[in-house]
Amino acid sequence: MAGSKRKHLVRFARVAVSVTLLLTLTLTTTPAPAVGTCVTKPDIVPVGDLTPGEMATADTVVSGRTIVSFDVEILGVLPDAIAPGVDLILVHVSGPVIDATGGIAFGMSGSPVYVGGKLVGSISYGLGSGSDHTIGGVTPARYLLDIMDYPAVPAAMPVRVPLTPALRQVAADAAGVPTARIPSSLQPLEIPAVVSGLDARARELFQRQLDRKGLPVRLFPGGSVKAPAGVGLDPAGLVPGSSFASIISYGDLTFGGIGTTTAVCGHVVMGWGHPFYRSGETNMGMSAADIITVVKDPSDVWGPFKMGTIAETYGTVDQDRLTGMRGIDGQMPALVPVTSHMENPDLGKVRDGETDVVWQEVLPDVAAMHTMSNLDVVYDISGGGSSSLAWDIKGTRANGDPFELRWNNMYYSDWDISYGSIWDLYEQLGAIAQNPFEKVKFTSVDVDGSVTQENLATEITDVWSASTKQPVLQPRALLKAKRGDKITLRVFLHPLTGPDYSVDILYKIPRWVTGKGPLAILGGYSGSDYYYDDGSSGTSASFDELLAQLTSGTRNNDIVVLLFPPGPLPSGGSNSLPPGLDERHYQQDRLVSGQWVFGLAVKK
Repeated sequence: MAGSKRKHLVRFARVAVSVTLLLTLTLTTTPAPAVGTCVTKPDIVPVGDLTPGEMATADTVVSGRTIVSFDVEILGVLPDAIAPGVDLILVHVSGPVIDATGGIAFGMSGSPVYVGGKLVGSISYGLGSGSDHTIGGVTPARYLLDIMDYPAVPAAMPVRVPLTPALRQVAADAAGVPTARIPSSLQPLEIPAVVSGLDARARELFQRQLDRKGLPVRLFPGGSVKAPAGVGLDPAGLVPGSSFASIISYGDLTFGGIGTTTAVCGHVVMGWGHPFYRSGETNMGMSAADIITVVKDPSDVWGPFKMGTIAETYGTVDQDRLTGMRGIDGQMPALVPVTSHMENPDLGKVRDGETDVVWQEVLPDVAAMHTMSNLDVVYDISGGGSSSLAWDIKGTRANGDPFELRWNNMYYSDWDISYGSIWDLYEQLGAIAQNPFEKVKFTSVDVDGSVTQENLATEITDVWSASTKQPVLQPRALLKAKRGDKITLRVFLHPLTGPDYSVDILYKIPRWVTGKGPLAILGGYSGSDYYYDDGSSGTSASFDELLAQLTSGTRNNDIVVLLFPPGPLPSGGSNSLPPGLDERHYQQDRLVSGQWVFGLAVKK
């Protein structure tokens, strides 16, 4: 990566990097599409008109697309519980539907609650694991309908909503359990999110990153859905009580969260009653979903949850706000194609894959996981090996001008090569997306690669040298040369598989160099399952300089020649090497590790 003079000095375990990188979000924001037509909003029941003990009904889907109803008892109101000026209604749910599901299930977020045909709000909160799942929280209707007019509402969301002692007792009485069994706070219902194209280990990796971000998302395997060629107006597609899916990406890695539609006004659709990613103005796909089943949780560790599949797309989600998600029916979401071509010469397997990303903020994450998934398919094992990847990242700058970044590298891992191959790509995408200089948009990411079980790592074992002053190639502790001289370096390499071999490198000494100093020949590969980053991408002064730094770094398959200032020869490993005066990279067809240092005496 950038600033490769220091790349050999700083190495971080890939596991540690995965903790901080995988779900780092970009700073780009997609402009919201035009708001659809909404003339007459649904009639609502003001929070002040509700009374404890009042009965209501709620609608949701527990199988397929059939909307079913269940009973809701109003227990009380928590003023300013969600945020200053944003109340929460505490409720108790019951009836045959609740008996079948085991309580309020993840995926019921947005289920509309009615009194006398008027909208009270959406079921959006629960008590969490280990508690009674018949007690929940309702986001009042007023706040959801306000988003139809795109008010300036806060994007932050509380992790928990505290219960007053009095309402905690009311909840315990309604549930028929001791007060101690009722937690002291409510929390947003977790979002059952489906993701395709990832095996169990990849889903677990993805889930850990979601958990570390504090996002209430629970991943489940799901089927892939092709990117829509277009969307049409279908007022019957999403109705109050139907499943409302917000889509992050389509294709090989289809990723989306499932909630429930709360209200529809013309072509404006509201749902969920809480956010997905807390992103505010956004761009996601708005789709229907088919619910396969609601899974009970007799252990009460997680709570019941809906399992479903993403269905047809009806429009774009353009608001991800504190009290709900807003979608525009008939508005086609903008798509960014992430394509990959992967080959496995061991098995003769080839695959072309595509994932179309809707939300730019997670493109680095999805592109990295897409690449890992397609490598998994052609490799057909989870284990060590070698890979070679090349990618082409395209986008537009703040002024509309295009930019492009091309890069390639080789990787080796003795435990999981698919996982070990994605981090350079992710780091470059993240550095571009998070750059502090200007807002950019990605327009495409294309990756070509191959993977093999063969260990393609080599180690430098010796270096011979020659110059015009000493023309015979041989091992030397000190090579004499002239300014501007072209010296030959014969680098001997020992591969872990196959016979030893050597490569000749022609290195031209800069004309301004004189005196005696060290010359180091280094391999770009660390020789272990480590991911390293010198952090110097933060030293760039402009977006152009950042792109230049990202494409001037050291590859794992580089032989690096470093010429140092006059002085004593360094000793010890590569970590003791100071910054060089001159650095050249010579790309090879295998990974190169190790180092060799000798003296160079340059006369005028």
